[in-house]
Amino acid sequence: MGAAVGKALDQKYRAALAVDRLSAEQVAQVLVDRKQRIKGDFYVVEQREDRIVFASNSCPFGEFVAGRPALCMMTSNVFGHVTGENLGYARVQIDKAIARGDPGCHVTVYLTPREDGGEAREYFRRVRPDLTEG
Repeated sequence: MGAAVGKALDQKYRAALAVDRLSAEQVAQVLVDRKQRIKGDFYVVEQREDRIVFASNSCPFGEFVAGRPALCMMTSNVFGHVTGENLGYARVQIDKAIARGDPGCHVTVYLTPREDGGEAREYFRRVRPDLTEG
């Protein structure tokens, strides 16, 4: 479900911005915009060459998220899909989650592969036969 949502959002934002691929800055803006539209108070904490760090004090799922960290997979899939498709790679790590009892959410999207531990999911640009890489 999250991958399908990510794909649709990616296409929508690229069309609206009239670009083939989003820059890292645009990816961060798109992800914040999307989360804010669904009442997730996400904002960028830090943006560096190798990562984008997001935080939020509220969850789009509201009180229903408590004890249901699987719902964080929607965030991981959307953040990962949009980032991976546009920047080639994403490793999404949910550092803190309201669903796990934390007071807020903290999500790190690594833009380059990392060897360190932590629960994270990797996302890659899908090769499409209609596009040539370059």
